[in-house]
Amino acid sequence: MAPLLESRTPAAPLPRPRPAQSGTALIEFALILPLLLLLLLAGMDLGRVYYCAMAATQAARAGVQYGAASVARSMDLAGIEQAARDAAHDIGTITTSADRLCQCSDGTAVDCSTGNCGTEGRPQVFVRLTVQTTFRSLVHYPGLPESVTVSRTAQMRVQ
Repeated sequence: MAPLLESRTPAAPLPRPRPAQSGTALIEFALILPLLLLLLLAGMDLGRVYYCAMAATQAARAGVQYGAASVARSMDLAGIEQAARDAAHDIGTITTSADRLCQCSDGTAVDCSTGNCGTEGRPQVFVRLTVQTTFRSLVHYPGLPESVTVSRTAQMRVQ
């Protein structure tokens, strides 16, 4: 009985070994790695500045919600600003500026303490708060500033 190996037909020929390419992929990866890292850092900074802007918006809204709860609270500008600072505890130092505005129903601005809208009655009272913070990027990108001021304003009518 003949051995099994002799009766088999030969398989497809093995591919020829390529010329020396060992390490080409490593060199290509080393060339593209800085670009990949730059894209990663830029994506992280984009997410961070977006989060900072959303947190500043939420802080401004929290401040005006506090002030719009009643006419008495609308006069507490320090309390309005403190409510915004409490809401923005996770984005660092913020600068706040609260205002109390009054206007008639036709849009005419009047003084809140002495304002009179004639036949329209009492003026409408609004609270406006501006929140500002500074965002600093992780790395300095050529052609872009290292820090950006993020400013958000919210306004609400007093109940």
